[in-house]
Amino acid sequence: MKKAYRKVLPAVLLASTFAVGACASSSEVDDLKASVNTLQRDVVGLKSDTAAARAESAKAAQEARSAAAAAQQAAAEAKAAANAATAASDKSDRMFQKSLRK
Repeated sequence: MKKAYRKVLPAVLLASTFAVGACASSSEVDDLKASVNTLQRDVVGLKSDTAAARAESAKAAQEARSAAAAAQQAAAEAKAAANAATAASDKSDRMFQKSLRK
């Protein structure tokens, strides 16, 4: 008896699920379809927003790299100017010391 009951129970549950599912009205099905369509439009919008954000992020990253390169170039130029000023100061000091010895 238990074995037969175990075999029949899943079939009864499945049949009752179909029976309850068949009770859905056409307006409920239409509402679900409308919800699915809305969600699909939302997904398309989110994908578009994501693509735009990625493009903006890539542009910002490129601008950051350009700014970093410009800053590095400016630092190199400042270092070269400082070295030139130091060399000029050293030369002036040597010339002054030479003039004192005469």
